[in-house]
Amino acid sequence: LDSRIAVVADLRPTIEAQLSELTSLCAQLGRAATTASQRAQVTRYNAMREDLQREYKRTSENIDYHYQHARLVGKPRTSARELNSDEENLLRESKNVASSISMIDEVIGSASASRDLLSRQRTTLQGVNSKVGALTNLLPNVDELIGKIGSRKRFENVVLAITVAFCVSFCVVWKLF
Repeated sequence: LDSRIAVVADLRPTIEAQLSELTSLCAQLGRAATTASQRAQVTRYNAMREDLQREYKRTSENIDYHYQHARLVGKPRTSARELNSDEENLLRESKNVASSISMIDEVIGSASASRDLLSRQRTTLQGVNSKVGALTNLLPNVDELIGKIGSRKRFENVVLAITVAFCVSFCVVWKLF
């Protein structure tokens, strides 16, 4: 087991260096892409690189888990009774903590993305607000004109309502007599 762990430990820096080199190469390709098809190809390469990085991380975590499990247990178990309850609880707790940390990282990433989106929206709305303020300062009588139009519209609605009410009441009185 120790010899296999040493082999894996020797491979990790090499794989991580190659993944970082792949990241820099994809960035260079992205800067060099000029046509739409080249940009699409770079996007595809970036997606493949992200998949490789996720798979490497998942495999690395799996190897770490099995190494920790082997260290705690000491030897491969032949039955479930060989592990005592304390070791089982420690393994279960370790797995739960790792899962919780992973979920917390996802939530933090989502919250950060939401915060960035809201920040961009706030900046956009501030820009719109300043433009509306500048327009109001440029045309100060527009607000007054809009108010007069609204007052006129309300007055016309009241006159129309009174006319309709008069006509309805006249028809009702005519029908009764």
